[in-house]
Amino acid sequence: MLNIQKVVVLLDEHHLQEFRKHLEQARAELPLKLVDASKAIGWEEKDSDALCKAIYSKAGTAEKKKFFQLAHHTFKLSAFLSRNYPSYLVHNITHVEVLVNQGKLKEANRLAEILLDIAEKIEDYNTARAMLQYFAQQSFIVEKRTESVRYLERNAEVIDAERAINDMYLYLRSKLHYKDKGSLNRDDIEKHLSFFGAYAKHPAFTVQLMGRYGCVYTLSYLNDERFYTQQTLDELNAISEELDKNPYVVFTFSDDFELNIDYLKLKYLLSHLNEEELQKASEQLLRKREVPRFW
Repeated sequence: MLNIQKVVVLLDEHHLQEFRKHLEQARAELPLKLVDASKAIGWEEKDSDALCKAIYSKAGTAEKKKFFQLAHHTFKLSAFLSRNYPSYLVHNITHVEVLVNQGKLKEANRLAEILLDIAEKIEDYNTARAMLQYFAQQSFIVEKRTESVRYLERNAEVIDAERAINDMYLYLRSKLHYKDKGSLNRDDIEKHLSFFGAYAKHPAFTVQLMGRYGCVYTLSYLNDERFYTQQTLDELNAISEELDKNPYVVFTFSDDFELNIDYLKLKYLLSHLNEEELQKASEQLLRKREVPRFW
């Protein structure tokens, strides 16, 4: 199963229709066709040729190349769900429990495996943690101790990532809150940079990006001269590029991470561009943004 197929079969009716509506409004005709074909095939075990033929009428070499590009592109478009409904997978946890309690273990495990795969890809820690705990306990019950330990070790990594995200939010709100700006001690700047910098190479993508953002935000917040260097702009552009490559990852609901980055870019540009250049740069930033619904 392709990633986009997995996403489609995991969606409830509300989220599926929201995604379809988004693709329709964006005039993304082929991605919409792929979503509908994936829904029609559902859980059937069919190879990618069946989907390719549903889109391009045949599955030759040229068509399959286009098809796999389309599948990757459509999965990236699921960013709409990640930004507006970061918990869009969670309802499946209850579905797994229902299937187990009905004695349908094979179906439950298949759903849980697909759910875990997508949850880990988009870094939906709540869902990933629930499925890792599910498989760890199941492995323990059937006396597969090594397998159970492996799932628990993976779960520990998820919990570590969750804790890191929470620790950074706590640090931002308690030590770098805008209402306390007048009383901040600039002598603490290296301590702040060290705190966020420690997360910049974390194995979790969202933790990495938030750590890197925290470093740039610290320089901006305390108006440090290093914020106005080319190195800062390069870092902000690099963060934006990483987001563009992995738009389907989820952040905390109602925290517009892309807007946070764009705000820092605008602050930087204010100090470097004339009025005409600044207006042009601002318009480009606004045009590329897809505003989340919660605003």
